[in-house]
Amino acid sequence: MKRDMDLIRDILCFVEKMTTSTFDIQHIKLDKTDENTIRYHIQLMVDAGFIYVNTYQPKDENFFEIITGYRLTWEGHEFLDLIKKDTNWNRAKELMANTGGMAFKVLIDVLVKYAAGQAGLVP
Repeated sequence: MKRDMDLIRDILCFVEKMTTSTFDIQHIKLDKTDENTIRYHIQLMVDAGFIYVNTYQPKDENFFEIITGYRLTWEGHEFLDLIKKDTNWNRAKELMANTGGMAFKVLIDVLVKYAAGQAGLVP
């Protein structure tokens, strides 16, 4: 399955809006996105350290299904702060398209520099 950065952004925004950390994958409803695709992208965000998951339940010996207790980590909040604004996100997507894809760490560095420039912190 291909990583969908728009979906990752949507899920991060969704989790940020939750008023409780006790919910499960069935609570994440995004237009035209099936549960397996959401589950895969949540696992990617867990791997990246953006989402903390409280409870796992083994689905089989090779895969763990996330069950309850989503919350954003500090890194998740930091990344979401960089991409939440549509203009920042569209600029990041444009950069990725122009370079034919971009390593995620490079994307974060570019977004941080862009945000610093918008804040007047970089001449």
